[in-house]
Amino acid sequence: MGRNSTEAVSDPVIPFARNARVRRWLLPLFTAVSNASLRAITLASKLALTVAVARLLGPEDLGLFGLVASAVALSVFALGFEYHYFTIRQLVPLNAVERAAMIRDQVALHLLTLGAALPVGIWLAFNPQLDLLPARVIGWYLLLVPIELMANELGIVLVALERPVLSNVVLFLRSAGWVYIVIPLIAVQSDRGRALDWLFRGWWIGGAISIGFAAYALRDLDWSAALPRPIDWQRLRHGVRVAVPFVVTSGASLGMLFVDRFIIEHHLGLVAVGIYTFFASLTTGMHTLIYSAVSLLRMPRLVLAHRRDDQVSFHRELKVMTVLTLGALGALALVLLGGIHPMLALVGRNAYSGSLNVFYLLLSAAACRAMADIPIYALYSRHRDGYLAAVNAAGFIASIAVNLLLIPRLGLPGAAIAALTGSVVLLGLATLALRLPAMPAADVLGWAQVVPPQETSHRSEFP
Repeated sequence: MGRNSTEAVSDPVIPFARNARVRRWLLPLFTAVSNASLRAITLASKLALTVAVARLLGPEDLGLFGLVASAVALSVFALGFEYHYFTIRQLVPLNAVERAAMIRDQVALHLLTLGAALPVGIWLAFNPQLDLLPARVIGWYLLLVPIELMANELGIVLVALERPVLSNVVLFLRSAGWVYIVIPLIAVQSDRGRALDWLFRGWWIGGAISIGFAAYALRDLDWSAALPRPIDWQRLRHGVRVAVPFVVTSGASLGMLFVDRFIIEHHLGLVAVGIYTFFASLTTGMHTLIYSAVSLLRMPRLVLAHRRDDQVSFHRELKVMTVLTLGALGALALVLLGGIHPMLALVGRNAYSGSLNVFYLLLSAAACRAMADIPIYALYSRHRDGYLAAVNAAGFIASIAVNLLLIPRLGLPGAAIAALTGSVVLLGLATLALRLPAMPAADVLGWAQVVPPQETSHRSEFP
């Protein structure tokens, strides 16, 4: 067996803890604090970038940036087709040689997918009938997709190897570390086009650096013995078959976050996308914080209680999760409600302040989405995979349908109502599904044997 991943990182992470017993107590605490801190800093950096672009460049350029970010996120999902769910199951028991060979094979699969998809991506991007992206950002979109895909997958590999701190460093470098260099560069640019180029350039460089860091973090695997091995195409085909069922749930969840931007742009233009992106980044940030601080920490207890068939502990943990979620929601909502007017004054653009009703609707949508995590993770813990797929698909369909219906009639409030509708459907159906009997062969996906879906996802949610 290869050396345990915890052992691989414990000495450099906490070199001051020489005593084995002290290290055993300190390492989990240090890991938890480091993960929470890195996530919080990453989130704060993304929000700082959103505010800076909103103030320095205006809603049209923020809308353009948000549109590219949405297109990249959806493309990374489509090209990755959730293969990492197979990787997560397989990597842990393997030795250092087999781990390196499996990671090499996955990288080869993604390179092959990128090569095959490139002509399709170019056709979609330049197709005048679809008009998905403005011509001046298509080049950046095509450059960013491979970088984001590789950075995302390598970050998840580190999660699978039980190196979460290193994985979150990859996420920070890729999504936020470059922000503090790019914002001053944007501020001194008089040409908006060049400023936007610096934004995408910083994003690309940050992603490339994160890939380099991830490769460095995996240096202890036995690459010299693994690389000469032939690629295991049979295992890759099996992995694709295993991962495909996850596409429905992950795709629906991602679609609820990003597809509405393209509908808004089609009917209302880039300025409207920028206004919507600004408010959505604030409210989605609230949900992300609650997920990281509550759902992610309590979910393993739900899984353990279900495995032990301890219904008393299971329902008690659900109640605790509900109380903590409501408390976090109340506190963060008050912060956002109290801070929105000073933030709008900082941005100094009337276009945003004239759409406060959109903010209030999106805040309600984010609150419902955070509450939906409670029944969703209860279903997850009970292996109700079919219900999870159906619930997420229903939320996505409801959101898209209302977007198509209301955006042409109501404008941006219609998009916010659609987000709220999708979240309410998600919350209501997940709560209902929790009371229904298990589907036949409900354990076929085996989600409770892997880390939770959102934890494996290092996709950027902002802007």
